[in-house]
Amino acid sequence: MEERSAEADLARRLPALIAAVAEIDRPGDEALRETLAASGLPFEPAPYALLPVRSWAHKVSFPFVAEQETAAFERKLRSAVSRAVGRTSGSDKHWDAGCYAVVLDVDDDAVEVAFSPQLSVPRLAAAAGAWLDGMDAREWLVTYDLRAADEHAPSALHLPTPPADFVGAKLHSRDDEPLNVHFFMEAGPRVPGSTAKDDDGRYEEILALLSERLGETAKPGWWNAGVRTFSIRRMRSYTRDITFSESAPGKARSARGRVVDAPATPEPVPAEAVALLQRFAAFRAQPIDDVIAALQAEGLLGAQEPERFRDRVRVFDPVGRSIELTTVDGRLAKASVEAATAPVDYSTPNKNDELIRAALEAAFGPQLGSGTTTRWEHGPMIVQYDGRGTDRDFPRTRLAIGEDRTAAYDVGSWLTEGVTPPEVPLRDAWHGRCFGAAVSGGSVPPVAAGMPVWRVDERLLWLDADRVCSAGAGQWPEWAPSLGGGGTLEPPAAESLARFVEIVAGWRWPSVDEVWAALVELGWATDDPDTLTQSSESQVKISFQRPAGRYLSLQLFEGRVETWFTEIAVSDDDEALASIFESVQQLLAPYRDENAPGGARHTVGQTAITLDRVQWMRGGGTVSLSANKHLPVRA
Repeated sequence: MEERSAEADLARRLPALIAAVAEIDRPGDEALRETLAASGLPFEPAPYALLPVRSWAHKVSFPFVAEQETAAFERKLRSAVSRAVGRTSGSDKHWDAGCYAVVLDVDDDAVEVAFSPQLSVPRLAAAAGAWLDGMDAREWLVTYDLRAADEHAPSALHLPTPPADFVGAKLHSRDDEPLNVHFFMEAGPRVPGSTAKDDDGRYEEILALLSERLGETAKPGWWNAGVRTFSIRRMRSYTRDITFSESAPGKARSARGRVVDAPATPEPVPAEAVALLQRFAAFRAQPIDDVIAALQAEGLLGAQEPERFRDRVRVFDPVGRSIELTTVDGRLAKASVEAATAPVDYSTPNKNDELIRAALEAAFGPQLGSGTTTRWEHGPMIVQYDGRGTDRDFPRTRLAIGEDRTAAYDVGSWLTEGVTPPEVPLRDAWHGRCFGAAVSGGSVPPVAAGMPVWRVDERLLWLDADRVCSAGAGQWPEWAPSLGGGGTLEPPAAESLARFVEIVAGWRWPSVDEVWAALVELGWATDDPDTLTQSSESQVKISFQRPAGRYLSLQLFEGRVETWFTEIAVSDDDEALASIFESVQQLLAPYRDENAPGGARHTVGQTAITLDRVQWMRGGGTVSLSANKHLPVRA
């Protein structure tokens, strides 16, 4: 007679068996048979396929002696299994038992169970760790059941699929990526001991386990080590999209998913970046060449020749990471260094933020002020986050130390818009000098070169010994009315605009100095060196005194001006703005060119000019002239 379990005994021991199956490290017939045998439950191969059942499932029947109504026993049994291994998932109501997905069906006298092999979360984490640690690709594919062993296969790409291909991995190769392994993982597999009640929670638990095993990462679900990358992302269907890739030497898969040139420098370490900032602080206001020579002698800077711009110098640390130095009068005003890998977009949390803050607080104490999150104080200088590098594939957070010039924009808004200026204490003469340079470069030139006094129409601003002072109409100090110069919000006069067009007609790849001299001649700019700033090899800006608060932005190619842009009028008055636009339109009429490239509509000399008017929702707007970088006709 067939051996059968008592119903109560089966309800107790079958959940324990499924929990034991969840402990199997790697799916396989032998391991499953041993676990089944160790349970002591009588079983036999299932006589028919379960519904629903998965591919490569091991189907087993557990006969029992019925003691109660079948539906009641099934509810009791399912509850016991859920207590042992967690809730069911998916439309087939399967349990996640580690390397197996388990479904069962209760008949009148037998419980039929299907054990379907699957890639468990711990095994996925182990595979990712082995991959990033550099395990041989052929060995790795076989070890983690993605391909079967075959010593005659000429490469990993030629290994055969395993007899039970429950992962379904796809392999391909490109010139820049010798191996890419991709597959989908169902939403069912969970972290052992999962308490999540929905897929959002399950996925967060998976990411937490992977971060624990693989380390924190700047972009959640994306890890890389050398030429190898592992990524996991959740799709709309809740399926997990899994990719393991290996890039060619000198290539890497970026956080944006592209195979690009690998970063030329190693990832920065926050604590080392903070220590470097402290060293730069010791050279505050020192001649920049002396600073560079001293830090090269200490081995903190590489021996490369510095890259010099108008108000900046770019140097490099010994491994080639860039360090941006801002100067005023040829002396150090600010140093900006790479601190850590940054998220690929601003909506992604910065996983390195905690490390950066810990390093900053260890060096500089608590952050400055309760309402700010990115500033620390170090003597007379300020330490702050300085944005991110321009590399979109491997962005890095930057930290900076320098003079506090953050209020320069608000002070400039007082001059150009009448916005109430903030209280700005000056720490010492050098702080005042750097703050004044920021006002001149970002808002309006001073009334005279080197004089810390600015004027826009009836508004006045000046630097006292320890503070920034301002005065409106009728409130000027006694010495102020005698000052000449200053800026105005009025747009350039028609004669001045006509002269500008004549000058542009004669430009043949002019230098920055030629353009600057022309603007000074027109009365739009001054020759104060603080008014010309250069943010990169190709970006230069010259601030205007007419119209105040505006500027000419230059795009350089091989050191010569290729394109430019300027707003020649800003007004809240729609009628005044329309009048200015029409007068400039008439001025450009002789240069009308319907064949000008890119819809520019005007060709002046060798430059295609665009005249544009922007209208604001609240009324008013701007009138601008530009030579788009795609439009100039080269000599």
